[in-house]
Amino acid sequence: MPDARGHEDQRLLRSGALLSDAACLDDVAALRLTAREIAGSDGIAVVLRDGGRCHYVDEDAIEIL
Repeated sequence: MPDARGHEDQRLLRSGALLSDAACLDDVAALRLTAREIAGSDGIAVVLRDGGRCHYVDEDAIEIL
């Protein structure tokens, strides 16, 4: 039986592939749920850097970040 670490590594690799194939910002933001699960965090925010500025795109959290 594979260990949990191997399962998480596979999810991380798959998420990286999906991220590299993302065609739009919504595709990138859709990975927030998987990223939160992999990190084991209470929340995650998707922030886009555009030149010298950052834009808050989306979040998934137990409360507003």
